[in-house]
Amino acid sequence: HLIGLIAAFLDARLEGDYLETRAVKTTVALEILKNPFSERFTNEQWQHIMPKTLRKRIVQIATSSLEKQELGGEVADIVRKTLNQLSRPSLRRIVTYMLEVLHLVEDSEVVDSVIAMRNRLVHTGQFISRSDPAKAMKLNISDAANEFYILLSFVDRLLLRVLGHTGWHVDYSKSKGSTLQAEFRMLEHAR
Repeated sequence: HLIGLIAAFLDARLEGDYLETRAVKTTVALEILKNPFSERFTNEQWQHIMPKTLRKRIVQIATSSLEKQELGGEVADIVRKTLNQLSRPSLRRIVTYMLEVLHLVEDSEVVDSVIAMRNRLVHTGQFISRSDPAKAMKLNISDAANEFYILLSFVDRLLLRVLGHTGWHVDYSKSKGSTLQAEFRMLEHAR
């Protein structure tokens, strides 16, 4: 698991690929990194918040309601399949849990940006800054390079903390365009 994570992370840092390809690879590293946290969160907390019996009841109520409204068939099937996804916690919950477990302090704006970037990359393979400039502006993402380095720096911090690092690290999240901006930051401990 750790070897695969480090290999994916190092592969994402190779400068021979297109920036979006590197970002997708960084997202893969994030996915590998989050999996054990996701399993732990699901077992320790999610099953108590959203137990299987409750999820089944929600599906039954929604399906019954749709049938009463004569919206059965394919619509009910789509709703049933969508509601069955309640067995998995959202990415935001998992990332928040990761930050708590790792005792990392992270600005909510960065978390919002990383989640939006990850989702866009996973579903379209594109940067938000290129496919939805208005959303990028709301997330304070200036361009594709800035987007990549925000994501990379976030994954850097997670990986460093997973490996037990508590000191200084290089944060590239302020980089824009062709200007690489490195800032030394201390990995802050949440209190």
